[in-house]
Amino acid sequence: MRLFAVVGFALVALAILLPRTAFAWVEMHVARDDVRVHVDRDGGARIEHKVLLLVSGGPLKSFTIRGVDADAALEEGAYVVPEKDDQAGSVETSVPLYVQRITDEETSRTDLVVDVDGGRGISRGRYVAVIRYRTNLVGQNALRIEGASARIDWVGPAWEDGLDATRAWFHLPSAKAEPKAIEPGDDDDGAGTFLSTLSRRPEADVLEVVRPYASRGERVVWSIRVDRNALTLDADGPAATLERPALPPDGRAPMRLVSSPRDTMLLVGALALFLIVASLVAAHGIEVRQRAERRDQKPRPLVGLPIAVRAIATALLFVAGLWLQLTEPSSFWGALVVAACVPLIWYRSVVAKPALRGPGAWLCIKPEEAFAMARPPARGVFEPTSMPGAIVLLLVVAGTIAGARLVGERSAYHGILIALDAIPLLALFVSGRASTLVPDPAVDSIPMLEAVVRRVQKKARGEVRVIPRVRIPNGQPDADELRIVFLPRDPIRGLRAIETAVAFTAGPGGYVPLPEVLLRFEESSACDQLVQHLEPYGRAQRGRRVDERVLGFVPKLPTARLTADLVLAILERTAAAPRPKNVVATPVTEKKRRAPARARTSAEASEEARSA
Repeated sequence: MRLFAVVGFALVALAILLPRTAFAWVEMHVARDDVRVHVDRDGGARIEHKVLLLVSGGPLKSFTIRGVDADAALEEGAYVVPEKDDQAGSVETSVPLYVQRITDEETSRTDLVVDVDGGRGISRGRYVAVIRYRTNLVGQNALRIEGASARIDWVGPAWEDGLDATRAWFHLPSAKAEPKAIEPGDDDDGAGTFLSTLSRRPEADVLEVVRPYASRGERVVWSIRVDRNALTLDADGPAATLERPALPPDGRAPMRLVSSPRDTMLLVGALALFLIVASLVAAHGIEVRQRAERRDQKPRPLVGLPIAVRAIATALLFVAGLWLQLTEPSSFWGALVVAACVPLIWYRSVVAKPALRGPGAWLCIKPEEAFAMARPPARGVFEPTSMPGAIVLLLVVAGTIAGARLVGERSAYHGILIALDAIPLLALFVSGRASTLVPDPAVDSIPMLEAVVRRVQKKARGEVRVIPRVRIPNGQPDADELRIVFLPRDPIRGLRAIETAVAFTAGPGGYVPLPEVLLRFEESSACDQLVQHLEPYGRAQRGRRVDERVLGFVPKLPTARLTADLVLAILERTAAAPRPKNVVATPVTEKKRRAPARARTSAEASEEARSA
């Protein structure tokens, strides 16, 4: 299983660390479009768009203004600047824009494709794009002479996300009669959805018209009435015979950004996604229930609803969350709805009824007999510790990464959404595993105890005796606990056993094994005196006999490696000291006799006399 974990982490790391230039956040939202229409006396007009762009991530390399005047003659000098600099009237940090006019032959719609800084783009932030062009209102059927007044019906562009508020300033030649805004399709003064403010100046009149709301894909029609004398057009000229542009009853242009085939594809994709998520959740619930029934237990879902209801609710929430992320300017609420799928998938640990353990007897068995009682590995498509589960998990992770990278080539925002929205589905592989069932201390502790025995036998410096012990309750045929006893070859006097036991505690993702090492020794023995310095690190417990003392030690982490190291440390301290070698006695030698004194000569005697 470690191999599959390593491969999975390698795939994730490769997807994150592999450099790709196209992988960037490119979410853009148009918050406002302020338009200034400078109307000339001859019917011409100069249009200026100041578009407020909200860019998340980046770089934003291009965007499109859909639905402009068909005869738009672009002016040079288009640029984009941060909003704070635009408010300060500074263009020092401006970035040039390259605008191209294109016309769709099928719909006869004219769009403006805007490249930001030659494709370099702008990063996240708030920007104001300024684009200007000229048009002929007469040639576009937007100007009509009506007696002593003239009517202008200018149609603005369409924005995919709609606008919370939009404004237009009409700069008109000064005249005696005041210009005023009117509702499209009405001959009387406009009111209601349009708010207007007039500022009269000697050289020109400025009429500000505000539309509080523009829906998605709507082309707002700005209609105003001006004094006929403000224009130099002939009443019998072409402008008098031009018909007003045909508008629908609600005043909206017929163009829509969303077509029927796209809606159909989205509907089919949402239905397919709904069926896939519902099937996965239902299959996961059935697998968890069958695994629990094989051990005479009942699963505990976090939300106590039938499997079918939870599967349908999870699929609905998942699809609804994706829809909110794709349609709303902010993906927060959509992500919150997708995250709400996790409680419907999650399973809690099964809780056993507390019961007191009755008396029993401890029996010694062979290691091969003890480890042969191990439970078969858990199986299932959603069990990551099994071969099928690991393969499915790796395929899901790899498919998610591949899909995110593929979609990220065109839209990094949607690619990141795919990666993030797949995270709640990982609860299918984390929750409801075999570890959430009530463990059997005599069987489920075998994998950890076996790993401890292997490491102790491998790392021990000397010979170590391994004695498994099982506890058989009185009147029961099966054991209810397994422990492993370790003893050095030459134990110190008073040492009875070094036991390794495993207890289990319930956690959010299942039961966690907690190993413990018990040192049993006789009171007032050599072992008791030797381990006195270990008492601050252990927990004193009652022994099985009156003269027995027990110290319990818990490893820093509940792993087999640290538990084995703890056993090895106790084995070294409780082994008897090596016996000293026999001292070889030194052989006794006979005392040498002093040689007899020889007789002095006459010369020596005379010399002694003179000295005296």
